[in-house]
Amino acid sequence: AWLALGRGIGTTDPARAEEAYRHGLGLAPQDGRLLLGLGSIHRQTGRMEEALAFYEQAAARPETRALALYDQYLVHFYSRRFAEADRCLRESIKVSNSSNMVAGLAMLMITWRGDTAGARQALDSAPAVMRGQPRVVLVTALTALMARQPEEALRALARLPAEYIN
Repeated sequence: AWLALGRGIGTTDPARAEEAYRHGLGLAPQDGRLLLGLGSIHRQTGRMEEALAFYEQAAARPETRALALYDQYLVHFYSRRFAEADRCLRESIKVSNSSNMVAGLAMLMITWRGDTAGARQALDSAPAVMRGQPRVVLVTALTALMARQPEEALRALARLPAEYIN
C-alpha cells in the first residue's frame, strides 16, 4: 500500500511520496521497489548522489537489479559521467535487455564518443521485436541523421504509426 501511494503521488507531491516510501521501507526493508521509488524521488528533486545510493541498494536485489542499474545510468548520463553511465548500462543489459536500454546505449555512443557506427551497431544488435519500439526508432533516426544519412532516417521514421508522428 505504501509503495502504491508513493507511486501514485510521486510526480505531484514528492515530499509525501518520499514519506510513503520510507514508511514502506520500515515495514519491508528488503523491498527493492521501495528503494527504486526513493531513488526516483531523489532524482526528480535534484538530489542525485542520494538517488544513486538508493539505486545501488536496489541493484543488490535480483528482482530490481536491471532497473536500478538503468536508473544509475540515467543519473550518470545526465551528469555527464559517461564512463560510469556506460558501466551501469552494460551491466543492466547483461541482466535484462529492453528497448530503453538499447536506445540508451546508442545515445551514449553518440553523445560520449560521437560514434554513429557504434550506435548503429548497438541498434542493429537489438532483437527484431525491439527495433519497432518508438524509442529505438527515434534513436535510429537520430543516428542516421548524425551520420548524414537522411534517407535512412526517413525509412526509420516510416516504421512509426502515423498517429505517433501526428
